[in-house]
Amino acid sequence: MSQDPFNTAPVPSTLLKVLSWFVLATTGFVLFLNVMEVIAPPDPAAVMEAFDATLERFSTNTDATTAELMEQMRGIQLRLIEGGRLLALLKAVGCLLVMAGAWLMRGLDKRGFHLYVIGGLVWCFAPMVVAGGNVFTWVMAFLYGAVCFLFTVLFASRLKEMR
Repeated sequence: MSQDPFNTAPVPSTLLKVLSWFVLATTGFVLFLNVMEVIAPPDPAAVMEAFDATLERFSTNTDATTAELMEQMRGIQLRLIEGGRLLALLKAVGCLLVMAGAWLMRGLDKRGFHLYVIGGLVWCFAPMVVAGGNVFTWVMAFLYGAVCFLFTVLFASRLKEMR
C-alpha cells in the first residue's frame, strides 16, 4: 500500500510511538493497581505485621541507634498505611495525567509533554503528602523520579516533532 503524496500531515516517529504505547501500557497497569487499592485497601494490621517481621529479620544488631531508626521507619510505614487510600488516589491522578500526556504526545500535541511532567511530579511526591518529607519518602520520590526523568528526557528529545 503506497502513501498518499498529497497528505502532508506530520507523522510521529517510531521512538515517540513506542514510548507512548509503553507509557500507556505500564501506567494503565499501575492505574489499575491504584484504583484497586482505593476500592479495597489492604488490612493495616496484616501489613504492619509483615513489616515488623521484615524488620526483625534484618535487625541482627539492635543497638540504640538501630532501634531508634527502626522505630522511625515503623512510624513512617504506619502513616503510609493509614493514608493508603489518599496515597493511591493521588498516584491514580498522577497516572491519569501521565496517560493523557502520552496520548496527546502520540498525536503530536506538545501540551501532552506538560501533562506528562505534571503527572510524573504528582506521582513522585504523593508519598510526601501522606507521610511528610523524611528520608524514606525522599528515597521513594528519588526512585520514582529517576524513572519519570528518563522518560521525560526521551519525550523531550521528540518535542521538535510536536506542534
